[in-house]
Parts: sequence; structure tokens; C-alpha cells
Amino acid sequence: MMFDPENASATGFKLGAARLVEDAAGTLLLDLRRGCELWSWPGGRVETGESDEPGALWESREETGFEARRTGLPGVYRDDLW
Repeated sequence: MMFDPENASATGFKLGAARLVEDAAGTLLLDLRRGCELWSWPGGRVETGESDEPGALWESREETGFEARRTGLPGVYRDDLW
């Protein structure tokens, strides 16, 4: 999926990407979010012109300093459906 701000809805659609990161032992990596002090999967907003997969890899590296690789796609979610 490629984010195009020209086609964003009037509701302020933003594309974000998060990555579930685990090591060989199955330990999950969580990130303590600055500002709200909540633990979450590494992730963030995808930049204009960036697709979801490179965005998720970039955000994981930026947030944690760890290199990650894709092994599967667990799902695509929209927050307006919650």
C-alpha cells in the first residue's frame, strides 16, 4: 500500500506501520512511547510516498535501534472500524 496525501479522506487518513518483533526464543520487543508513557509495538507514521513494508522496517529501526526482517503479515487494520 502506498500513501498518497492527495487521495487522503477528509477525516485525516494517515498511514501508520507497526511491527511485531520477536527473537528466536519468542520474546517480544516493546517500545516505551515518548509523551504518553505507554508500551507498544515499534511503529509510527509512514511518510508520503513510502509503502507500508519499508515504513514498518524504518520505524522499527528508528524506534529501537534493531534491524528487523519480515517473516509474515499478521494483518492490516483501520482505527475507524474499532
